[in-house]
Amino acid sequence: MQFIQQYDNKVTAEQVRLLYGQGYSIQLLGLLTSLLAVYLFWGVVDHTFLTIWCSGLWGSYLIRMYLGYRFRKQEIELDAARGWGYSYVVGAFVTGVVWSGLALQFNSSWPVPSQIMLFVLYTGITAGSFNTHSCFFPAFPTFLPTSSSHLNDRDGATAKYRFSAALSVDFDLCTIDVSLLQNIL
Repeated sequence: MQFIQQYDNKVTAEQVRLLYGQGYSIQLLGLLTSLLAVYLFWGVVDHTFLTIWCSGLWGSYLIRMYLGYRFRKQEIELDAARGWGYSYVVGAFVTGVVWSGLALQFNSSWPVPSQIMLFVLYTGITAGSFNTHSCFFPAFPTFLPTSSSHLNDRDGATAKYRFSAALSVDFDLCTIDVSLLQNIL
């Protein structure tokens, strides 16, 4: 039993190393994509909101990049790897929630090119995160709902409903993934 636990710790440590190793580039791309989003939606979204949203996104990415820097500069104990992995998951969740904040501004009266760009943007960030986050199972599903949260614009839906729906989907997927992970292990 001791051997299995030690083996599991080594596998988890390697998964977390891979997660942090790949995370830096995707986070840098996320920063650049956020600037592109501000440029694309400047004409259809309130400027104050876009500025606050972009600042929050940059804050979450910079904190995650700093944690990645700290992770790469130290020798991580095998027992601590799981904690580092879950701190990455929390960062991915927070970044996903901030990304979904842009979707709260979606309005079906936007010009069609803006609607298409919003869909392309969310599809792109989700696809980009797939390779990076897939090495540590809980990381990807915590970021995933940002690609579909903009579809919650129902007739007469309020921003509060859309935000709650996005968080609810995110929480549900996290719960499902944790239970699946426990069954797999």
